Amino acid sequence: MEHSFAQWIPAFPDHYNDSPWVVHFNRDNLCGHWMDEGKRITNWDPTLTAVASDGPDASLDFMFADHAWPLFSSRLQRHFNKHYPETFQFLPFEFSPKDKSYINRDFAVGQCLHLVDGLDRERTSVDNDDWTPRANGTLRVNYPFHVIYDHVKDLPAFRLVGSPVQLFVRDDVQRSILDFGFSGCRFDPNNPICTVRNE
Repeated sequence: MEHSFAQWIPAFPDHYNDSPWVVHFNRDNLCGHWMDEGKRITNWDPTLTAVASDGPDASLDFMFADHAWPLFSSRLQRHFNKHYPETFQFLPFEFSPKDKSYINRDFAVGQCLHLVDGLDRERTSVDNDDWTPRANGTLRVNYPFHVIYDHVKDLPAFRLVGSPVQLFVRDDVQRSILDFGFSGCRFDPNNPICTVRNE
């Protein structure tokens, strides 16, 4: 295998009063999107406004909103658009605390455009060995995930059919993110495990 992959995990910002600093979207404004569909969104409202925790702006280059939407700073967006185009669709919004002491228009929600049917069912464990999808199409997948390498090897980043919440990135993408010093980025090298199969 030429590449490995890791789960991309945000380092949540600290709040000035020692509680987590988060960006909150009103669920009534989500338009049915969860940023795990793997395709472009055509009905996005660019005037969407979110609410940040009280106090100073503690935003990092990469964050999750409180319901796991990935948020990218303009600097991180430019990096992906330049080096890994057609990996994410960036959807602009703004956020501010309730007192409107600042307005941040530097961020976008990132919709990963690669949703892959790549779980290796021979090696991946699910609860009760039950591969029947739930009503929302997801499975109760246990860590670590085993992924068929040939299904993902050419993708800078991807999500998986059956468990689309997790966001995975290729090793060269991880290195570039770390080399450029983007804040808020952590990687779990133990998930997923890639397997080679003759199909």
